[in-house]
Amino acid sequence: MRRKPGTLLDNTLLRYLLSFLLVLLLPLVTFFLIYNRYFLSLYQNEVFERYQNEIVSLDREIVTHVQWMRNIAGQFTNQRTFRQEDIIEDAPGYSRTMNVLSSIVSPQDFFTTISFYSSASPDTVYTNNGTFNVRFYKQYYLPDGTLADLKRILPEITDEQWFTPGQQLMSSGFQGLSYDCIIPIPHTPGDYVIFSVPEHSFRRLANNTDYMILYGKKDVLYSSFVPDPLLTEQISESSEPFVRLPDGRVLFCRSSPESGMYLALLLPEEVILSPVQEAQRLFLVLFLLLAAAGGFLVFVMAMFNYRPIRRLSESARRRVSDIPRELQGTRAVGYALESMERQTSSLRRSVLRERAIFKLIYGRMQDDPSVSECLQLAELPPNEQSYCTMVLQTVGAVPKEAVMEAVTHSLEALCPVSGMEYITGKCYLFLLGYARSREKLRQALTESCALITEQTGQAVRITVGKGYSNPRKLNHSFRQALSLHESMAEGPDICFYEEAGLEKEDFTYPTLDLQSLYYALVQTDPERYQLIADTLMDTVQNGSLQPFTACSICCDIINISLTGMRELQPCSLKLQEVYSSLRWETDPVLLLETAKTITRQALELLTQLAQPEEDAPDSAMQIIRYINENYSREDMNVSQVAQVFGLSVSNLSHRFKSQTGMNISDYISEKRLDYARQLLIGTRLTISEIALSLGYSQAPNFIRKFKAQTGMTPSEYRSVYMNPATAKKKGLKTNEQKTKPDTDHD
Repeated sequence: MRRKPGTLLDNTLLRYLLSFLLVLLLPLVTFFLIYNRYFLSLYQNEVFERYQNEIVSLDREIVTHVQWMRNIAGQFTNQRTFRQEDIIEDAPGYSRTMNVLSSIVSPQDFFTTISFYSSASPDTVYTNNGTFNVRFYKQYYLPDGTLADLKRILPEITDEQWFTPGQQLMSSGFQGLSYDCIIPIPHTPGDYVIFSVPEHSFRRLANNTDYMILYGKKDVLYSSFVPDPLLTEQISESSEPFVRLPDGRVLFCRSSPESGMYLALLLPEEVILSPVQEAQRLFLVLFLLLAAAGGFLVFVMAMFNYRPIRRLSESARRRVSDIPRELQGTRAVGYALESMERQTSSLRRSVLRERAIFKLIYGRMQDDPSVSECLQLAELPPNEQSYCTMVLQTVGAVPKEAVMEAVTHSLEALCPVSGMEYITGKCYLFLLGYARSREKLRQALTESCALITEQTGQAVRITVGKGYSNPRKLNHSFRQALSLHESMAEGPDICFYEEAGLEKEDFTYPTLDLQSLYYALVQTDPERYQLIADTLMDTVQNGSLQPFTACSICCDIINISLTGMRELQPCSLKLQEVYSSLRWETDPVLLLETAKTITRQALELLTQLAQPEEDAPDSAMQIIRYINENYSREDMNVSQVAQVFGLSVSNLSHRFKSQTGMNISDYISEKRLDYARQLLIGTRLTISEIALSLGYSQAPNFIRKFKAQTGMTPSEYRSVYMNPATAKKKGLKTNEQKTKPDTDHD
């Protein structure tokens, strides 16, 4: 019999079910065979150990309170406040004494009354509630059944002694039962301190568990239940930590030499066994539920064995949007794999091209084969008559695709061109081959500027360095383009170095290099970062710079590197403290060495992050990298990131929080608000358009979130930072001053 596609034979389903039941029921039967012999006794021992720990904890609490009372009694030695002659000579002495005793009682809740008796004043007892006549304060029963007041029994007390409520005759105004502890004051014969501990203080110590306190292992001091003489005798004779009584109850005992007491915890058998029985019931319920759920799961998986392919197909459609609808199942997956392979290959070529351009403009090749290889990777012909560098910068952030498409479209028929993004969204580098006509080149660049302005609404400025026949001198052309850009900020939109009339290449502060250094770091490009960092440090080390300028460049390198590392590892928030100690350093040599050390640490971090993470595809570093590259997308949110990494929202949030110490939603919000600031300053988009581009369906929600973050509404922020006069009046940075990272040197 031939099986139809997408169906299962009955015997296949039966084998699934029988295999599952066998695997599940076998450990269940094994458990019941050993349950009563091993598991119950083991669990019961754990319960016994828990109650033994409880009586140890109870003993510690009682010892702490008793030791505290002893320390208080020791403080009464030669206490001037309680001398009889001082009280007689000083009229307010009675009230001062009561205040002192009250200050001892108020910080704690174990004893409620503290009394002081001195043979120097045999008829008076001082308490925190007032002063009493010794005959009417309290009376105690003697062994012969007669009553005696404090004045009579105190001379017979030479050591600490407890009196139970049965041994006391309370005064008419006393509320509740108390246990009196009389302690002679050291080195002061005839003086005593009396502590009155209410019954509820002892009851509270054990959380309402039945227990008994024996003083001297024979006299019952306190018992939360009716004491049994036989039980008391058994406690005094026991030397084991716990004893099973004939009626099934268990008695836990502990001797306390520090307090001179003996503690006994009494628990019924059902109290001890109740956790064991609850665990047994829970175990049975879980096994039954597991058996039912597992059987149903096996049945569903057997009936829908095509589900993995469907899920794979759906995942492929989420990642590749241009899959034709007629392709289903494995064919859709195959199409997605081919498309992703093409994208990966294109991305790899783009990365290699950008690295080659960087090597050319920073002059880091040692031989001609290296230059030829870089020209080939940069997609430039190796035998051009001349090569030059062009720097294109926009006022605000613009899409990379718009700039690349406009420049390529305008220049491809005139000369070879290869470009890359130098500073994300704002500055671009292009290597140009030989152009026969300077006028035609200017017209083509003008056309590029018009296309970019038309598509993005941003003003564009282009500077072009000199052309050189030797590709090794492209670094000079690059420096000329940067120098021209910095020195002629108010010049025309398109400017050539040969036409600028500059006699020599004057030094200009490397602002763009520093910004590019930051973006190379946060985009985890170690080779690009090392190239820029080495060039900057060579400028400091080999150039004839003023000490202040050299110090400024070194400080910027350090600050940018530490800031970038903190963004790559949000949990490392203390890195900036390294820079704080050097903020006022003026020695260029020391700052240069520090910059080299910091850049080495940054390179180690970049090298570690750039390595393949096949064992942890959903690590926090990859998540951070994905957010940093895609935070400008309209659909960027926690759910979208979780979908990309194949995790649930809760699982993604937990992993990100555990690895970085911050919430992923806060990190995305911070990145998107930074992007909103760029759009407000660098574009002419309306507030509603910016809110929509950030994924806010309602502009008021975006305005409220933006104001909570910056303290200003988006309109106020735009008016302040796009108007230098207003910014200066309010003490804020203008658009040119407010860059990330901060490269202000004034």
